[in-house]
Amino acid sequence: LVRRYGGRVMRLEAVSCADSAKTEGPNTLISDCAVRFAVADSTAREMRLFGTLLRRDGRYKFVSYANDL
Repeated sequence: LVRRYGGRVMRLEAVSCADSAKTEGPNTLISDCAVRFAVADSTAREMRLFGTLLRRDGRYKFVSYANDL
């Protein structure tokens, strides 16, 4: 991911995740997210750039970096 897009201007358009978030105590696990973005002046594309997100106390952490690349 960094090798392909690192050092290039990117425009974030949207992030969408499945409605199936799982809550475990103070943690919420969010999965199946897709990022819509465009590199420089190219056409926007949508793809998975990371795996599950962990949300706790209003902060987010990447649990994995599994992606479509």
